[in-house]
Amino acid sequence: MTPATLPPDEAARLSALRALDVLDTPAEAEFDALVQAAATVCGTPISLVSLVDEDRQWFKANHGLAEATETPRDQAFCAHAILGDELFVVNDAAADDRFADNPLVTGAPDIRFYAGAPVRLSDGQRVGTLCVIDRRPRQLSATQREVLISLSKAVARALEGRHAARQLRLAMDELEGRRQMLDATLRSIKDAVLATDAAGAIQWANPAAERLLGRCAQRLQGRPLRRAVSLRSSSDRRGIAAMLSAAADGPSAALPADAVLHTAAGQVIAVEGVASALRTGNCVSGAVLVLRNVSDKRRADAEVSFRASHDALTGLANRGEFEHRLQDMLEKGECGALMFIDLDHFKVVNDRCGHAAGDEVLRQVAGILREATRKTDTVARFGGDEFAVLLPGCSLVSAQRKGQALCERLEIERFAHGEQRFRIGASIGVAPVGDGELADLQSVLQAADACACAAKDAGRNRVVTWCDGRDTGAVHADGLWAERIQRALDNDGFELFGQQVVPLRPDAGPLQLEVLLRMRTDDGSLAAPGAFMPAAERYHLMARVDRWVLRRTLAWMCARRFDGPLQRVGVNLSGQSVADPTFRTWVLQSLEQAGPALCARLTLEITETVAIARLEEAAAFVRAMQSTGARVALDDFGAGASTFGYLKSLPVNYLKIDGQFIRHLLTDPLDQAAVKCFVDVARAVGVKTVAEHVETDAVLTRLRELGVDFAQGYLLHRPQPLDAASQPETSAGAVTPASHLETGASAVTQRAPLVGEPA
Repeated sequence: MTPATLPPDEAARLSALRALDVLDTPAEAEFDALVQAAATVCGTPISLVSLVDEDRQWFKANHGLAEATETPRDQAFCAHAILGDELFVVNDAAADDRFADNPLVTGAPDIRFYAGAPVRLSDGQRVGTLCVIDRRPRQLSATQREVLISLSKAVARALEGRHAARQLRLAMDELEGRRQMLDATLRSIKDAVLATDAAGAIQWANPAAERLLGRCAQRLQGRPLRRAVSLRSSSDRRGIAAMLSAAADGPSAALPADAVLHTAAGQVIAVEGVASALRTGNCVSGAVLVLRNVSDKRRADAEVSFRASHDALTGLANRGEFEHRLQDMLEKGECGALMFIDLDHFKVVNDRCGHAAGDEVLRQVAGILREATRKTDTVARFGGDEFAVLLPGCSLVSAQRKGQALCERLEIERFAHGEQRFRIGASIGVAPVGDGELADLQSVLQAADACACAAKDAGRNRVVTWCDGRDTGAVHADGLWAERIQRALDNDGFELFGQQVVPLRPDAGPLQLEVLLRMRTDDGSLAAPGAFMPAAERYHLMARVDRWVLRRTLAWMCARRFDGPLQRVGVNLSGQSVADPTFRTWVLQSLEQAGPALCARLTLEITETVAIARLEEAAAFVRAMQSTGARVALDDFGAGASTFGYLKSLPVNYLKIDGQFIRHLLTDPLDQAAVKCFVDVARAVGVKTVAEHVETDAVLTRLRELGVDFAQGYLLHRPQPLDAASQPETSAGAVTPASHLETGASAVTQRAPLVGEPA
C-alpha cells in the first residue's frame, strides 16, 4: 500500500476545512441528496462526501456504508484524489499496486472501483471529495464523469453556504442579544430616548421619555417629533426642527445650553439633549433624540454662579461682577455713569450694637438701593460699607440727581435694630462711563471713589461729581499715591525711619524706638505717612505695606547688636492688616522664624479703635504675638472708647496715650484729668503708659508728675533713618534718657518738615 503524499499547502488546506466547522456534525439532507444523486447517476452501490482531516477521512454524507463514519487517512483513496483538480479514478484497485494490499480493498468494504471528484472551495483549497465506489471493476462514461464533477462543485457550494448560513445565524443571534441588551439599557437609563423614521414620526420611546413627556409610548408612536416634543431656547428659537436638520447634515447636533422642555402637563423642564441622524447608505433613514432632565443641575449651577457673582450678605452683585459689567460697557463703547456710595456713621452701628446690627443695616440699605434704581442698573456691594451703582445710558447730570435723591432718602431713613434707631447718611461720588478722559475701568473706579472721598471730606451726606471734583486737585491725589505705593513696594522705594520712645521713670524700662515709614518720591524727596497712608488704606494696600515694614525691621534687628541703651523696637500695624487672617498667620510665622531672642525686643502697635471694633480677634492676636515673646502696645489710647472694660479681655503691654490729650495738657483741665485717669487705669491692669506728641519741656515735666512711664515726640527726638535713630548720643534733637529722668532738659535741632509731615 502506498499512502498519499501531503499537499504542498496542507496547513492552509486544513485551516480552510476547519473553518467550515462541519467535521463531526450530524447528517444533513442536502448532502445526503447529493450522494444519492451521484450513486444513481454512476450506478454504484456506494457514494460518499469525504472530508480529509489531518489523520482521517470523515464522511459528511454516506450512501451504501451505513455504519461507517471515517477511516484512517493513510488508507483513504480520497487522500490521493485531493492532490489534483482532476477526477481521480481507479478502475480496478486489486490490479493497482498502490491499493492492491489496502485493507479497504482486501477487506470490507471490498473496494475494486473508485472515482473521486475533489471538493474545491472558492479559495482553491481541496478539502475532500465526492466519490463513488463499487465492489467490482468498472469504468465511468464521459457523462457520468461530468455529472460527478458537477456534483462535487455543488458539494463545495453547499459546504460554503452552510458555513455562511451558520455565521449569519450566529451574527443574528449576537445582534439579537445586543438588541435585547440595548433595549434593556434604554429602558433602564434615566435619559429619555426617542427614535423616528425618515419623516420625523416617532417609532419608539423608552420609559424615561414617557415620564419626561408625560405620555405613554403608544400615544407617542406615529406622532411627529416636532409636535410631541416642545423645546424652546432664548438663544435659539428655531426649536427641534432646526436641531434635526443640523443632525442630518452632520453626525449629531446638541441642544442650546439654555434649552427647556414644555410638557403636556404645563411643566417647564430644563434639559440637555443631542440628536443623531440614522443613515442607510447615503440617505437619512431616521433620527434618535436623547434628552436629559437637568433642572437640579441647572439650579445648582445657577446658585453657584449667583454666589460667585453676588454678595452673600445683601444679595447684590459683588465687586467682581460689577467690574465685569463695567468692563463690558467700556468695551462696547456704551455711555453711562457710575455712583460710588460710602455710608456715613456706619461704624457707630458696629461699635454700639455689634456686627449683627451692622449687617442688618447693610441689608436695609441694599433694599433702598434696589428700590431707587432701574432694572437695567447694576447695584453692587464693594465690601464693608461701600456700594456702587452702574447706570447705563444715564447722563452725569441725571446720575447726580439720582445720587442727591438717594442722599435725601438715607438722611430721613431711620434704621432699626431691636429698640435702637440709627441715622445713616451717604457720601456719593459720581463719574462718567464712556467719557474720553476716563477710558479704562480703573480710571472710572478711581474717579468715582475719589469723588466719594471728596464728598466725605466736604462734610458727608452729599454728592460730588467728576466735573465738580477734578478741578480741586484732590480727586487724582489718592490714585496717584496708590500708583506710587505700588512702585515703592515693587522697587523698595520705602525707607525706614525711627523715633525714640524715652523712659521718664527709673523703673519704666529701657529706651525704645518706634519704626516709622517714609517714601522716596519721584523728585527724590521723602514723603511722610500722612501723605500716602490714606491712599494705601483706601486702595487696600496696607497689608502689603505692613509686610514690607515688618520684614525689613526684623532683618535690621537681626543684624544689630543691642548692647547700648536702645533695647526695644516698635512697629505699627494697620487695622486692615490686623483684620486680615492671612496677614495674622504670616506675622506669627515670621516671628516664630525670627526666634524668641529677637521677639523679646519687638513691640507691635495696634490702634485702640481697631481693637474695640474686633475685640475677640484683637485679643486672640495679642495673645498669639505674646506667645512668641513679643509685646503689644495699644496706640491712640483714649481716642475711641468711652469705657475701659475691654482692657480686661485685651492683655496688652503698653498704652500709648493719644496726642490730642497731650498737646493742651497744661491749659485744658479735662486733658489733665483724662491723662491721670489713663495712668491710673494702666497701673490697675499692670501696663506701661506712653505719651505721644510731646513738644515742650513743661508738658514733659507735667507728664512725669502724673506718672507717665514713657514719652515720645519732637521735643525728645525727630525721626531719622533707622541706623542714625538708634544712636541716642548722635541723634538730631535727642537727649540721653538720663537727662530726662533728672531735669527734663532738651536740645532740638530744627530742620525742614517732610512731605505730609507737620512743621
